Amino acid sequence: MFFRDVCEYVDSEDISASRSVTYLQKVLSSPDSVTHNRSDNVKAPDHLVKAEEIKASIEHLLKDEKEHVSSIVELAFGMIHHLIAYGMDTKYGEHKDVHYGIPALLRSKNDDSIAMLFERLDTLRHGRWYGGKGDGEVVEETLKIIEQIESWCRE
Repeated sequence: MFFRDVCEYVDSEDISASRSVTYLQKVLSSPDSVTHNRSDNVKAPDHLVKAEEIKASIEHLLKDEKEHVSSIVELAFGMIHHLIAYGMDTKYGEHKDVHYGIPALLRSKNDDSIAMLFERLDTLRHGRWYGGKGDGEVVEETLKIIEQIESWCRE
């Protein structure tokens, strides 16, 4: 529904592609974009189940972590997204289904430290895909971020 609304807006305003991208970036970075309330489809327990499934995959890859650093970081990013959705839903009755705007939504709820952890893992993620930096230290930091977010979402 959200994507259709944005497309209809862009069509109705007959604006250029670059302006539509700018508009979409602005909308997605807003704390209100793609925010779901408890009545929406994915319920908090479903996010927790998904996070646990991803965690099992991460634990499997940790057996040979040096060969799977990028995969571990990428899976961890998906996992913390589900954990944050679970925590936001149980604490505030709302969450985001896309990663854009999560830090802004967290900060709007005074959860700055969780926003910073999310941003840090996103930075590690980009470094793994585009910069190729890191090794065991990246995995260690990633696991610490997961642990902190798990603790927060279960408070």
